[in-house]
Amino acid sequence: MKVFLYCDSAFALKIDGQLNGCHAEVGMSFSRPRLIEALPLCGGEPVCLFADYRLKSSKNAVVHSIEDGYFIKLKFQKPIDEAFKIHYQKSFSSVLITVYSQGGTRIVCENGRSADVCEVPCGFTGFTAMRSSEYILVYTSGTPKFVAVFKTDGAVCLKYANVVDEFEITHLFQAKTKLYDLERSTALARWRKDFSGVDTLEITKEHPIDTTLGKEILRRLFFERILLGISTEDLLSDALKPHADKLKDYLGDFIDILPEYCSKKGVCLSYHGEDRRPVKTFDIELSGCLISNVKEV
Repeated sequence: MKVFLYCDSAFALKIDGQLNGCHAEVGMSFSRPRLIEALPLCGGEPVCLFADYRLKSSKNAVVHSIEDGYFIKLKFQKPIDEAFKIHYQKSFSSVLITVYSQGGTRIVCENGRSADVCEVPCGFTGFTAMRSSEYILVYTSGTPKFVAVFKTDGAVCLKYANVVDEFEITHLFQAKTKLYDLERSTALARWRKDFSGVDTLEITKEHPIDTTLGKEILRRLFFERILLGISTEDLLSDALKPHADKLKDYLGDFIDILPEYCSKKGVCLSYHGEDRRPVKTFDIELSGCLISNVKEV
């Protein structure tokens, strides 16, 4: 059985109680079940896994089923502070914004008649609130930042909540976000005035990829663009280009692309799952330097 561990930060690894170095990602092969311990070097709760066929996801380990084993994404949880604390408050006429924590950070917007609540992802601090017409924006300091937008005329309603790099609101709300893909793309989304959807979306590429560099790079780039909602038409052959809109439906609602080492046959895409995330492997066929077919392998 193969086991791959991946984390955004370094950890010390123990196998059956024996120290096995420090890693951010590592692959192992076992002939029998083993006790795996990952001890974070930058704080957080250790992760303990018993690697056998019953391995399941938990709050700090997302398990993906791959060929001959598992790919596991670790997320070291900080100890939860259950004490009630108010971090920020600001009032706008009849509207009150409160940011508090109690086992997690939340933003509450209330106007005396109704209220709505927004969960804040871990790690975001330094809150500021501002009014723009009938909307109240609450955002954190630094880059990237978390932004929440509440509509406050009538019943209070959360209209938008996301992590962005930059934002501004004039007659429309617009947000700029780095996508961290192969081409180092940036998405600039301009939302409709009622926040019912994106009005326009512009993608700029800091480092456009030369599609003649080979099948592996082109394959990765194709699946990244599908995941991020970026057009793939310039990567497709003339025969496949008319079917570009159908490729997303064919691939399904995948939520992540696993590292190349998870399969020698193609690219592993992961999907929602409870005990563990199911994985499908896809490959491409080329006609010259363009994709002529996409198939599950």
